Parts: sequence; C-alpha cells; structure tokens
Amino acid sequence: MKFRALALLAAAVIAGGLPAAPAHAGDVQGPACADFVGASGVYRSDSTLSILVDLADASCRAVRYTLVILDEAGSTEPLQEITLSGDGTTSSVGFNTTVGDDDSQICVYVLSTAGNGPHVFDRGPDTGCELVQREEGTAGGKHFNFL
Repeated sequence: MKFRALALLAAAVIAGGLPAAPAHAGDVQGPACADFVGASGVYRSDSTLSILVDLADASCRAVRYTLVILDEAGSTEPLQEITLSGDGTTSSVGFNTTVGDDDSQICVYVLSTAGNGPHVFDRGPDTGCELVQREEGTAGGKHFNFL
C-alpha cells in the first residue's frame, strides 16, 4: 500500500501536480508546499474556530491540508475534520468552522497529505495536539499560536 501511494506521488510530480524540488529542510517528508512553518488562530465565545496555517512555499493543488478537532487532549475520535486543497498561489491555508463541542476546551492539529492517500508529509504539532480553551464573554475570543 505504501509503495502504491509513493508511486502515485511520483506520478503527480512528473505530471506537474507537485513541484519536483527537494523537500524543504525540517521535519516535512515532501515538498515545501506541504511544510507547516507556523499557525495561529482564535477560538471565539460563539464556538467559531479560525486557524491560519503558514507554509514554507505556496500551497500545492495536489496536497490536501486537514484540520483535525478533538474534544480534548488524548481523544482519538475527531469531533470534526476539515480538508482543503491548495490553490497553488498562497503560502497559507485558512480554516473556519463552528465547533460542536459541549465544553469550552478542544484540541487541534493539522496534517498535509498526498491527495487522498495515506502518506502524511507533515503534522503540526509533530505529536499530540494543541489544547485550546474558549474564553466566554470575550468579544475577540482566545488567540493562540502553535507549531
């Protein structure tokens, strides 16, 4: 299965779907467009979550960027997953959603993957998730940075 995913990735590079440049320095296992270099967000009192993830290079159309929202640290079953495709021009990916959680705490992480395949290029944070506390009664919400 791994071999098939890597073969499909190589075909995408040859066809121009991903840049053929070497991987960006750091922990990414793929092109620079899949490398997370920073992220910030806000979790508002109305349960709206907005996260902007910065990439080492312009996003790639053949890469999928996924935000995984967990109920709390240590959870294994996601509350929500949002997957976006790159647009090939911007060096960031923005996620906006209303979180359906019954308390004020969630935990989030992001993934970049090869299309719909199982190969993960990068994960942020590298392990676990970023614990985010919603602050009730604040108009701006709780701001946070991770990665």
